[in-house]
Amino acid sequence: MIDRDGATTQMVEFNRIAWHAGKSSWSGLDGLNKYSIGIEIANAGRLSKGADGKWRNWANNVVPDADVIVATHKHENTPAGWQRYTADQIEAVIEIGVALHQKYGFADVLGHEDVSPGRKVDTGPAFPMGSVAGKIMGRK
Repeated sequence: MIDRDGATTQMVEFNRIAWHAGKSSWSGLDGLNKYSIGIEIANAGRLSKGADGKWRNWANNVVPDADVIVATHKHENTPAGWQRYTADQIEAVIEIGVALHQKYGFADVLGHEDVSPGRKVDTGPAFPMGSVAGKIMGRK
């Protein structure tokens, strides 16, 4: 789990299966939990603008305007607000991802939206998945 300040907490040991992706499939595999390591990132995700003009997440928590981008998710047609990821979070994802890739040799780096489209929307359009995955995989 990577907090907004980049602080990390390992929630599950590597020899255990976590239920981070849930029902999922990718590249001929079903049930990606048993084939993957999940890196969860603290983020409000998709936001909607309330009658008061403030951006809110699913739990009705307000996200400051400065922390919001408006973008269309790759699996959707309508723009929405999305909480930005912090530079500290992105750096932590890359650092952890590179170490894990060196140890386990990933086939790729994906978001929940890639393995559970229509059910999950994270990491969403606010996350620079292309450049992060490239750095982790050594493609730069």
